[in-house]
Amino acid sequence: KAKAKKAKQWYQRRVAITAGGKGIVGYVAETGKTVNIADAYQDERFNQAIDIQTGYRTKSILCMPVKNHQGEVVGVAQVINKKEKSTDCDSALIPLLGGF
Repeated sequence: KAKAKKAKQWYQRRVAITAGGKGIVGYVAETGKTVNIADAYQDERFNQAIDIQTGYRTKSILCMPVKNHQGEVVGVAQVINKKEKSTDCDSALIPLLGGF
């Protein structure tokens, strides 16, 4: 009998973003610019509060604006701790993930 592989767990956290928001998400929401960071703790915009609260260690961050059909930022999508080194393909996917 073959053993079933255990599925990886995905975690989602929703955060309200207000004008002048903190951290990478706040920066992306305010500027509409995508941010790709290899070492979060080396970026002065990184807000360590969530890591401190959860005991988790953020390493890399890819954070991009989610825009409506009029080009207005309506949200922010963020993925953290990529398992493999970034590639050019990552950058090519950004417009697909960030635009609805």
